[in-house]
Amino acid sequence: MRRSTLTLSLCTLSLALACGSDDTTEPAVAATETGETSGDGDGDPATGDGDGDGDMSGDGDGDGDGDGDMSGDGDGEMTPAECGDGVAEGDEECDDGNEVEDDACTNACTLPACGDAIVQDGEECDVGNETMFCDGDCTYAVCGDGYHNMLSEECDDGNNDNDDGCVGACVINVCGDGIIWDGVEACDDGNDDDTDACKNNCALPGCGDGIVTEGVEDCDDANDVNTDACTNTCFDAVCGDGIIWEGMETCDDGNEVNTDDCPLSCEPAVCGDGYVLANVEDCDDGNGLDTDACLSDCTAAACGDGIIWDGVEDCEDQNDVDTDACTNTCQDAECGDGIIWQGQETCDDGNLDDNDACPSSCEPAVCGDGFLHAGVEECDDGNQVDDDFCTNDCSYNGVGLSCKGILDAAPNSADGVYPIDPDGNGPNPIQLVYCDMTTDGGGWTLVGSTRTTTFNDQASAYYDDLQTVNPAAAHEGIWDGMRPLADGSADIRFTCMADPDGDSFDVDLSFYDIVWYGEISTGADTDSCFSENNGNNDDQPTPARRNNINDDFLAQGDEWGAGYLEGEDSCGDTSDFTVDFDDRGMDSDQSDGTDWGEDDGARKCGTSGLDDGAWHIWVREL
Repeated sequence: MRRSTLTLSLCTLSLALACGSDDTTEPAVAATETGETSGDGDGDPATGDGDGDGDMSGDGDGDGDGDGDMSGDGDGEMTPAECGDGVAEGDEECDDGNEVEDDACTNACTLPACGDAIVQDGEECDVGNETMFCDGDCTYAVCGDGYHNMLSEECDDGNNDNDDGCVGACVINVCGDGIIWDGVEACDDGNDDDTDACKNNCALPGCGDGIVTEGVEDCDDANDVNTDACTNTCFDAVCGDGIIWEGMETCDDGNEVNTDDCPLSCEPAVCGDGYVLANVEDCDDGNGLDTDACLSDCTAAACGDGIIWDGVEDCEDQNDVDTDACTNTCQDAECGDGIIWQGQETCDDGNLDDNDACPSSCEPAVCGDGFLHAGVEECDDGNQVDDDFCTNDCSYNGVGLSCKGILDAAPNSADGVYPIDPDGNGPNPIQLVYCDMTTDGGGWTLVGSTRTTTFNDQASAYYDDLQTVNPAAAHEGIWDGMRPLADGSADIRFTCMADPDGDSFDVDLSFYDIVWYGEISTGADTDSCFSENNGNNDDQPTPARRNNINDDFLAQGDEWGAGYLEGEDSCGDTSDFTVDFDDRGMDSDQSDGTDWGEDDGARKCGTSGLDDGAWHIWVREL
C-alpha cells in the first residue's frame, strides 16, 4: 500500500521557545532534563513526566503513543494522510482502502476520469492522452463518430455525407478529390485536366473563362469581343457564321450560299471572284480570260460575241451569214458541213461520202473526178486515159483475172474496188474485191478481211467485206477464189489495224514466193496445217520478206530468230494462227511490233491482248 508521509519540522532545541505555550515566563524544558531527545511524548525515563503530545513544548496536550518514535502522533493532529487507509483526507479525492484500480476510486486516491490512463466503466480506451487509436473522450478513434482526432483525422463531422466539407475517411473535402462539395463546388471529376467538363477549380466550364473545353469549344479568349478570331460562343470565327470578323471579312450573311451578295469568301460578290451571283452573272470562273466558256464580264461565251472560244469555236465574224468562211456555229466552213460555202463549194451534202452525188470535193460527181459514183459509174480512175482498165466513160475496159492482172494492164490504176474473175471462163462468178495497187509493187488482191475476231487457217466463200479494209463483221476464213491463180507458190501479205475503223495499218508484212495461200485456203481448219509443230519445215527455205511499215527486208534463207516460224500449235487448233517478221510467231516476243494474228486465244496486232481490230490477208500471184 502506498502511503503519504508528512515530514515534521522539529523545533530547534537551541531555541528557547516554549512550543505551543502562551506563558513566555516559563522556561522550555530542555532536552537534557529528560534525557530523551525523541520528543515522542512518552515521558522521561528519569523523571517519568512527559507532555504526551509528542512535541517539544512539554505541555502534555497530545495523547502520546508511547512508541518512542518521532511521529509526533500522540495528539491526533500530526499523523500524515495515507492513501489506501480508507480515510479520504488531505489532498485525497477519495480513499476506498483497496487496491482495485478501475473502481470508483483509483489507487492514487483520485476519482476516475478520462485521461487518467485507467480504463474505467464507460470508457473504451484510456492511455492517458489522445492517440491515433483512442480519442480524447476515451472512445476508440472511429471516422464518423463526430470527434475530431487530431492525430488520425483531418476532420470528423459525425455523418456519412459525401457532399459536405468532411468526406470519405474523415478527410477535408478539397477540389480534385472526385467528390462534389455541395454548395461549394459545382463539379469535381478528380483529375487535373482543365479542358474537360469540370475545370481544375471545380467550377463548370463556360465560354469566356479562358479555358478551351475540349470537344465543346474551338477557342476561348476570355473576352466579350464578338468580332475577333474567337466569337462570344467560343467558336473560331469563320466565313458564314453571321459575324463579320474584323480585319478578315467585309461581309458575313450567316449562310453558305455562294450565289448571293455575300459568298463564302465573305467579300461582296464581284465578277471574277469565282462565284456566280444569281440573276446578275451568267458565269464566274474566277479568271480574266476572254477565250474560255466564261468571258471576263461574267457572261457565257457564245457564238457571235466576237471572241473566239478556245477549243470550241474556229472563228467569230459577228454576223449571221451562214455561207461565208465562218458559219453561224462559229466553225470554219468546210466541205461536208452541209452548208455550201459561197464561192468555194458547188454542193455540200453534209458528209464526206465519195460515192454519192456530192463527193468530198464538194463539187458534183462527174466521171473522171476519181470518185466512184455508186450506181452511176462502174469505175473512176481520175484520168483521161481511155485504154486503161477504166475507160473515160467510167466503165470497165473488160474484167481482170486479179488485181495484179488489172495493174499489169493499166499501170496507173489506183487503190480501190475492182471486178475480178480469177477462173476466167470458169464457173465462178465475177466478184468485186479491194485492190491495193500501190503498196510493195501493188497488185494485191484482198482475200481476207475480218473485224474483232482473227482468222482460222481455213477456206471461205466470197463475202462483201472483201471490198474494204474496214470490215463490218467477223469472218473466220480466207476466200479461196484466187486458188486458180495462186494455188502453188505466190506472194502473200498480212496486215492489221488496232482501230478497225482506221485508215493505216499497224502491221504490214509481205512474204514472197511461198505456198502459204494454197495451204490456208484449203478446206476446214483441221485440213490446214500452217507451220505447226515448230514450223515442221513448212517454211523452208525461209522466204524473203518485207516489213512494209519501215521497209525492212530479209532475203530468202534469212532465218527467223528462233530458227523457224510456228504458225499454230497443231493443225486443228482454232485458237492459233499467227505470223511474225523475224520472230517465231507462237510464244514469241509479243511486243516487237510485227506480231499478227492469234496466239493461244490472244489477238495480236503489233502487240498482244487486243479486244478489237481489223485483220487482212492479201495474195498476189507470181
